[in-house]
Formats: sequence, C-alpha cells, structure tokens
Amino acid sequence: MLPCSRIRPFRPVVLFLLLPLAANAETITGTVRDGQSGTSLKSMVVAAYNAAGSLQANATTDVNGRYDVTVPAGSYRVLAYDPAGVYATQFNNDAPSFEESPPTPVSGSAPVTVNFALHRGGNVTGGVTTSGGLRPAFTVAAYNLSGTRRGFTTTNASGSYSIVLPPGTYKIVTYDDAGSFAPAFFRDKLTFADAEIVTVAAGQTVPSVDFFLQLGARLAGTVTDNTGAPVANAVIIGYSTAGFQITFAIAASDGRFFMTVPPGTYRFVAIDPAYKFAAGYLNAASSFDSSPAFNLAGGQVRTDLNFRLEPGGRVAGRVIDAASGSGLRNMTIAAYNNDGSLRTFVNSDGNGDFVLLLPGGDFRIAAYDTTLVYATEFYSQSKSFAAATAVATSVGQTVTLQPFTLSHGGRLTGAAVDQSTGARISGIAIAAYDGNGFLVGTSLTFSTGTYRLVLPAGAYRVVAYDPQLRYASAFAGSAANFDLISPLNIAVDADTTLNFTLQRGTLVTGTVVEESHEPVPDIEIYALDLNQNRVTSAITGSDGSFRLSLIPGSYKFMAVDPNGRYGTSYMGGSTFSSAVTIIVDAAGAPKLTMTVQPPARRRAVRH
Repeated sequence: MLPCSRIRPFRPVVLFLLLPLAANAETITGTVRDGQSGTSLKSMVVAAYNAAGSLQANATTDVNGRYDVTVPAGSYRVLAYDPAGVYATQFNNDAPSFEESPPTPVSGSAPVTVNFALHRGGNVTGGVTTSGGLRPAFTVAAYNLSGTRRGFTTTNASGSYSIVLPPGTYKIVTYDDAGSFAPAFFRDKLTFADAEIVTVAAGQTVPSVDFFLQLGARLAGTVTDNTGAPVANAVIIGYSTAGFQITFAIAASDGRFFMTVPPGTYRFVAIDPAYKFAAGYLNAASSFDSSPAFNLAGGQVRTDLNFRLEPGGRVAGRVIDAASGSGLRNMTIAAYNNDGSLRTFVNSDGNGDFVLLLPGGDFRIAAYDTTLVYATEFYSQSKSFAAATAVATSVGQTVTLQPFTLSHGGRLTGAAVDQSTGARISGIAIAAYDGNGFLVGTSLTFSTGTYRLVLPAGAYRVVAYDPQLRYASAFAGSAANFDLISPLNIAVDADTTLNFTLQRGTLVTGTVVEESHEPVPDIEIYALDLNQNRVTSAITGSDGSFRLSLIPGSYKFMAVDPNGRYGTSYMGGSTFSSAVTIIVDAAGAPKLTMTVQPPARRRAVRH
C-alpha cells in the first residue's frame, strides 16, 4: 500500500555552497536594541559567518548599541546574541534559524547596515547522563518544530547545561560528538517526530529537561559514484523501519562516513547535496521499503555500509496555495516508483520552489504537508496515486512541472489499540480510500499509538493494517471487511476522530507462479470472506512471495495483475465459486501456491 507520508523531514543541519571571499576589507554596521522598549543594548555580540557556517568576525556593541564588524568582501549570515543570557539570539531578518537567515552580500566602499531587535528569552536547563554518570562536553541543541536548529550549547564539567531561547515551542536533542553514544530527544525519545515539545516563556526557566543516552552502534562505510569515485559531502541518513529519521552523517572527501545509532532496526539512504547524483539505497535498492534493514545492538560495529550513486535528472516545480496563489514553504514533494514505493523526497523552499533529483525512469510525484493543513495532491492535480500522471526523467535533463495547487484539507486523528490488552500499538498504518477504491492517504501510528492524517474534503473508507503483520486488518466502524465499511465524511479544516481496535492475526504465506513455475512479482493478492468481500491484501515481491495476517476463519484467495500480463485467478479455481476454501486457525494456515496465466489461456488450476 502506498506510503503517502512515511519519511518525516527532520533536518538537523543544512549544507551550504561555499562562496569565495575577496581580499578587500568591508564593514557590516548597525545597532542592537531591546525588541520591546527600543532602548540601546550594550555588550551584545554581533557575529558574521561565511556560507560554510564558519565564524569570520565579530564585534561587541557600545553604550549606544552600535557595532562595526570588519570582513573581507563576500556573503555572510549575521546574528546577534547576549553573552549574559538575558536576551535570546536573533538571526538576520528575524529568521527562525541560522540556516534560514538571508546571506548578506558585502562589497564596495559603503558599509552594509544590519540592525537587530533582541527579545528577552527563557532558559531551558537540565543534565545529560549515561550509564557512566553525568557527561560533560555533550552538545544540547534546540530545534524549531519545522526541524531547523534554533540554538545549541554544551554541557559543563558536571554534565549540566542551560540554553537561552526566544519564547516559543521547541524539541531538544543531545548527542555525543565523539560518537560513542546515540543521540536522544526529550524525554528519551529516539526520533524528532516523537520528541516531547518544550514550551519557553520570556524570563522563565524550564527545569529538568534531562537526557539519558544509550551506548550506540557505530557504523561506517563509503559513498561512491557509478565509476567508483568518492562522492564528497554526501549526506547519509539513518531511518527507523517505520520511516522516521534517527540520525545522519556527512561523507568526507574520500567518501567515507561514520555515524552512531541507538540499538534498533534501521534503513539508510545517501543523498548528494551537489545535485549531481540521485539518492541511493544500500544493495542498489530502488526504494526505501525494498532497501535492507539492519538490526543493530549497542556497542556493535559495522563498516560495510557502502553506497553507489547513479547520475540523475531533475524534476523542478513549485507548490502554491490554491486560494491565494502564493508559494508554500516546507511542503514535502515525494517521488514514487510505479509500484507505489517511495524513491526520494525534498522540501519546498521559502518561495514554494523545489527540485527533485531522480534516476532515469517513470515516477509519480506528490506534494503533501506534514503539518496537516493542506491535503496531498499528486501530479497533475490528482487526489490519488492511481490517478496520477507519470513523469519521465532522463539523466542530465530537467523536467519542469506545472505547479501543485494545494487546498486545505480535513484532519483525521485517532489511536490503534490491542483488542486483548487495551494497549496502544505503534507502527500501524491507517489508510483512507476514496469511492473508487483508490488510496488517497496513509499515516503510521506513533510510539504513543496515535495517528494524524490530512485528507481532501470527501467521503472515505478507512482501514488500519499492520505492515509488520502482527495484527489482522481492522475496518472503520468495526466493519467485518472493506466492502462493508460505511464511508466517513471529511470536511475542510475540521477534525474527525476515528479509533481502531486490532486483533492478533495468523500469518498466511504463499507464492504466485506461472505455469512454468517461475515466480511472478507485482501480483495483488486478496483474501476474501465466503461472501466475496475483501478482507485484506498484499503484493507479491520479486520472488513471487506474499504474506498476509488474518483473523482465524474461512477464506478464498484471488490474484489480480494490475499490469494486465495475467488474468484474474483464484486459489484452486477459475472463479470465486470454484475456488477452494482455506481454513485459517490460530495455529496457522497451509502455505499457498497460486498459478496465474495469460488472459487468453485462463482456466482452472487445481493444487
């Protein structure tokens, strides 16, 4: 099933293209004042950084709040901060992060003026501990909810820290620069998505934002291109198998990288920020879901994570608000393979513009909003993957798309609960289908067992299923099967709650083959109840195999080829009535073998 919003964007760092600096000395000047009273602020520090994020020069304000920073001609990001910790750091143009602040070009004889108005901040305090006790010199960083970094500090000799932030909401993370311990979010969460939000008010202290770090698994590998040459500065990202970013690393000039992850199971992707090579997965996989998953333990060391990237072609476009026509920033634009698996994604910039880098082939492109205000749209102006127009890409070429015009949607929220224990379940997929049976949107439940999903206004049948096959599928309103679901109406900018109760299922496995016994991939398998209603489905892999989770009962099985290579087949018969009935009980089920044939030669096949 199509993962419309699987991989969540969390960007702990933004890479910049280096800008050359001339030798001539130039001046950045201005004032620093109190943002409320307008009074001049003495002893504030103004600092200028080059595009690589390296400090080039700084100055301290005088009694009139004035400063002068002398730098070589070039382009700089400028910020002002209070060494005493009363006022929060401010970035040029009051940007929410250093990475989003506009570069200031400095050249010519006239000074460039940059003024600041600082606001009183609040303090976040706490400590960082491992099994060996409190830890000094660990980094603690605060991120805006958009995923951009607002500020950072390091723990002192006793393992404590204090960081000043402007009033607002943040997610806090700590990590070990030496790489022995895995990063952790407050409260001991592994992912940005799950991290608890910390609210900061002016003049107040938020105490006890504490962390405990686990010993991590240490990983290493290389990133090379299709000729075997190293790809310097490639970004390698480690995701949980549910698609949440855990950590990242940057490849050195020789293509080598190192990273540390908490104990768990992970998939990895390598991205080229220079936009020459398409994003790549290990073992030359074509998607996130088909890439290998690594089960890693604390203290484990692996050095075999080697990526080989292929040259790509660009898909460019813009995401705009359907009502106003203005560009939408931080929208996620995702490219899917024809089987619905995610190939890669990017986020739109401040003007709503984006560029995807993809290998040669056909892809379906979607734009969606992780903040759940705008409904997902597929190219071109389609609500579902099935109705989307495929976009053909070629290496070295650029395809420019018509803009995505996103409209406000309605939010669907709820929880998935274990029928026997009442416990909430993480990693359950919630899928919404339109009246034609096309998948419009999906979401995964978080570690809290809750989910959030945005949909265009309309009526939908909603299903909960378990990608890990621990539980059988559940249907909205406790319907017995998909066909009996009562459509749920979703209204624009409205919130609707829908909870699911799931029952542990029995694993059913099988294989689809041709008459020659060769396995057949990409066949849709449906489990039907004895009234011919659809209960659940799966798609065969490259080896023709499939896996389903079913509640004990009696079923018939149907195989459908969405690509039209084969006719519809049933397990043990050519029609539903002639198909054999398979008994599934709590102890298990027989392994199934289904044979498909070209439509013109279709007949009953018994096993």
